Amino acid sequence: MAQGIRAQVAGSWPWTALLASAAACGPGSQPTGDATGANPQPRAVELAQIDAADIPDRVLDECHAAVLRGRMQAIRVVVTLPDGEEIETYARLPRFLRTFGEGGRLLLRDDEATTADGAAPAAATARLHQLRELLNATTLGPLYRAEKCERIGPGRFRLSPASGPAFELELRPKTLLPAALTGPSGTITIDDYIRSPVTWIPSKATHPQLGTCRLRFESAGLRLKDSFFTFPSASDGNKPAGISKHAIRLAPRAEPQSPTPTLQPARAVHWLVLNDPGDWPRRTALWRPLHDTLRDQDQQIAGFPILVSIDDEATLGIPFRPRQGNALPAVAASNRVISFEAGRELVVYPEKVDDLPTRCAEGRKRLRKALDDRGLEAIGPIYCQPWVHPEDGVPSDEDLASPVLRVSVRVR
Repeated sequence: MAQGIRAQVAGSWPWTALLASAAACGPGSQPTGDATGANPQPRAVELAQIDAADIPDRVLDECHAAVLRGRMQAIRVVVTLPDGEEIETYARLPRFLRTFGEGGRLLLRDDEATTADGAAPAAATARLHQLRELLNATTLGPLYRAEKCERIGPGRFRLSPASGPAFELELRPKTLLPAALTGPSGTITIDDYIRSPVTWIPSKATHPQLGTCRLRFESAGLRLKDSFFTFPSASDGNKPAGISKHAIRLAPRAEPQSPTPTLQPARAVHWLVLNDPGDWPRRTALWRPLHDTLRDQDQQIAGFPILVSIDDEATLGIPFRPRQGNALPAVAASNRVISFEAGRELVVYPEKVDDLPTRCAEGRKRLRKALDDRGLEAIGPIYCQPWVHPEDGVPSDEDLASPVLRVSVRVR
């Protein structure tokens, strides 16, 4: 079998023909792990019909899903202040914060702020507290720690923890996305989000003292020991050692959306392969329950739906990665699975000038030419990926009119 791709199946499947195939696809999916770009639209919900006590869990399911639940309180985030200064932060919320930036290395443990030389100046101390407040709000810390939630108005709720101050949560109208959290330091607004296949991560937020900041969440689920938040420390001049192997990389890898084929690194990935029913309502009916089952079995959803022709059979693929090791989830036992090893892929983004089938055909044409011109060998089929979210419901005609379209093929 060709190096770089493995087949794991329940039942028979013509894998030899798959490996030889470079034919593909109808409309399909997204680059693995990347966000969908500007102005993603959240799904609509009727907040009045949700019991107030269920709001924290519902919001956390919407924004963090199973993939980030319990992991967002140990994070690495790059915060860009209004004046352009970048501060690299490591936090174990709600208590500990360590920063690297123009102001040097600073620590905040509870209320004690220090530098390598001793107590931090008053201005630096205040900013550390403000940064920690910003991260606590944008990681939805008050929702994780809430033991009681009361409705105080349309889309507004009071979150009361077992100890400490209460917070007020305001949701965006008819959605489960937080618009603002108000606590002892005032109101922190979440101004913009980045949408992944299953999560909503804040990318811009406004703190009453810091102002409007850009946020680049790099990692979650870090293993940050108490010693990392002390001076002196073995990590004083470096980034933290001992990061958990189960940490999750949040920042999407920047990939040029080039209309000319480009070579890109490609991570290992599995496809759960289904027969394509041929239209988006039926695709959504297939996709949603299996997507949710994979997520519930602690798998990382690694992209949008893949529609690809394999041996002249139209198929729908759900890309995913196991969270731990390489063991496949239980749902894979009753479905066909294709496994790609880490390597390279040739990628093109056709212009938004035609309908999806035409754009996909153009992308395939460009990739085949690039394969020939560069002497590259395809591993598996060419496949198309429009950036749509059937887990949120059937994509609308507007969603399908001109989404970003990624066309790619693994190569050796």
